Amino acid sequence: MALAIIAGLGLWSVAAYAPVFGGDPEIHIIFARNLLQGHPLQFNPGEFSSGETSPVYMLLVAAMMVVLGAYVPLGMKLVGAASLAGLCFLIGRAARRQGASALLATVLGALPLVLPSTVFQAALGMENVLFACMVVLVLQSWLDGCARRTIAIAGLPLLFFLRPEAALLGLCLLALALLDRDGRSILALILGAAITFAALAAVTAWTGVAVQAPGLMRAALSRGDSLSLTVLGVRFWLDFKFVPFLLYCLPFAAVAWKLRASADGTRREAAIVFFLFVLPLLLHLLTLFPSTHFSRYFQYGYAVFFFLFARLMARADRAGRAPAGYILAAIAVLAVSLVPLEHVRRPGVQASNLRQAIDEVSPAFVRHNSDALYEALGRPPVPVVIAVHEVQIRSRLDERFVVRSLDGVVDATMRRFVQNGAIDYGGYLEARRVAYVFGGLPTNTGVCLSRKQLSPEPPTAPAEVYIVMAPRGCR
Repeated sequence: MALAIIAGLGLWSVAAYAPVFGGDPEIHIIFARNLLQGHPLQFNPGEFSSGETSPVYMLLVAAMMVVLGAYVPLGMKLVGAASLAGLCFLIGRAARRQGASALLATVLGALPLVLPSTVFQAALGMENVLFACMVVLVLQSWLDGCARRTIAIAGLPLLFFLRPEAALLGLCLLALALLDRDGRSILALILGAAITFAALAAVTAWTGVAVQAPGLMRAALSRGDSLSLTVLGVRFWLDFKFVPFLLYCLPFAAVAWKLRASADGTRREAAIVFFLFVLPLLLHLLTLFPSTHFSRYFQYGYAVFFFLFARLMARADRAGRAPAGYILAAIAVLAVSLVPLEHVRRPGVQASNLRQAIDEVSPAFVRHNSDALYEALGRPPVPVVIAVHEVQIRSRLDERFVVRSLDGVVDATMRRFVQNGAIDYGGYLEARRVAYVFGGLPTNTGVCLSRKQLSPEPPTAPAEVYIVMAPRGCR
């Protein structure tokens, strides 16, 4: 019954999110397209940007663009789907290796499907689920004692440039090596860290920007989905979307408690939980990790949680220390309670999203769209500098346009204009010589530039386009 419920809810999420595409994945397409045109790590051609936090995924997207052309969005979604399937397989295999029956291992392997956010990220075409799958694969290999030095010297540097959170995985593996008193692996991890820092320093020296900066920028500039608390003068932030997942921790805690005095022991699992679950959550609360969209980038944490739960559940069931049926029933009840709420919060997506994305990647569309906008704005002098909050519009505009980011994700210059939690948009727009603001200013942060300083463009222009009128900064 638990398997049927979990599978049914998972299929519901898959069916709901299968057509979706857009947003952050388009940013990877922008960087990949510019790379193929001879502008590596540049959001606007000719300017290096800190906006690409996953250079490895950018290379993968660029390769897909060469092979698939305008169908690269479909390729990105297939990578996400394969990553989700691989993640479920790895979790089920881990349970099987710990002595679980085939049925129990299948149920445990399907656990990632009870999180709609995981299915959504896989369907969206982002790198987050691919990274989560690779983290679980690395952990399984390390716990099995396989290829530890290869993982430390080659695997971790590559994973760091897939997602910077791989630094936490490195700390976790170091802790495991210390617990095992594995001196060779410790030295290999130190060498891998040196290689990673050297590569990052080389890229930073070449580009003049830190390629991993946007995560901290989001922490500084974006607060829209977060709960703010101030305790003893220290401000904390918590992503609302993360909270429901904590309920799934209750069955895990019950199994871990049952095994606390077991000969099997849980020292290594405790170390993994601390470095890949507790520590990133603490960093998030202190805004050192992105405060907005934390749940989106924490897919590796969810995956690790289910991976460890599968291992512990299989051991407990084999030893007769935990009633698997009751615990899985509890998970099914939680899933039935939480998954529909997630779909209500994130109502159905349009089936045209993927088809539209494929059409908009084509060079013909980019040229047509750019011509239309250029004419609507009255053929202003080139380059036309515009500022937007959702910067993926860059993928639909040609070299006549320069796109500035109002949330700082692809433009580290924004840091200079953060003042006591508010943003001096006036100073930023003036410094970056922005001529047009599209869609107004973000409302989820403090805004120092009032709408009165923006003049609406004539009715012939696209909706919600404003001409900047001598912005004066904060008042």
